[in-house]
Amino acid sequence: MKGATGKLPGLIVRLSAALALVLAACGDNPSGGEITDQDYFPHAVGSWWQFEKYGEIDTLGVTFQLTGDRLTTVTSVLEQSGVTIIEMTNIGIDSLMLEGVDTIPLPLAPKTIARMNDEGIWLYSDSTMQDSTWWVRFPLEVGSTWISHTDPEIVSEIVSMDVEMTVPDGTFQDVLHVRATSSSAVVEVVWDYYFAPNVGNIAGEITGSTGGVTTYSSTEELVNHLTL
Repeated sequence: MKGATGKLPGLIVRLSAALALVLAACGDNPSGGEITDQDYFPHAVGSWWQFEKYGEIDTLGVTFQLTGDRLTTVTSVLEQSGVTIIEMTNIGIDSLMLEGVDTIPLPLAPKTIARMNDEGIWLYSDSTMQDSTWWVRFPLEVGSTWISHTDPEIVSEIVSMDVEMTVPDGTFQDVLHVRATSSSAVVEVVWDYYFAPNVGNIAGEITGSTGGVTTYSSTEELVNHLTL
């Protein structure tokens, strides 16, 4: 796992964009039922996921409303020596709004790259694949924890694999819930990801707090998709 050069604000943007990533996993079904690990992460070329986002950002006591939409499409899948490289394009925009102030656009990362092998999935926001985040660890097991990033340190955990969840795209059963947490003496950030079998990522939530006060919160939900 590569060390990071970016800090928490950059990670919030990068990992928020990466919520649409849906990759193929390996391994036995941890629950012993008919759902396999790979069912949570379809990733065929041409598959796409459309998301809507809403939230708030508190800046020095001024609260901005956050809205956004994004369409992520798998554009290429490359297999090489037991490693799968998945490339996705992101189209859309996030915006900050405050009454009496011009809307502030927040650009999305135009491309997301992921690397998958038997140990899990790594995300990259740069085309040179120098900065990685260990997004999901294989095999999928409830209670599994790992260090997904080193600077700042992020600890990830598989919270559950049997959640029922409703988003604009529908109601889904046996949802996989992955949580990542970064804590310091000043700032804490929590990312929650949700995946449905045969669909992939259906929702994500990010909460950032300083001194116990929430300064950033966003929710992203799936509104439409096509998995091939």
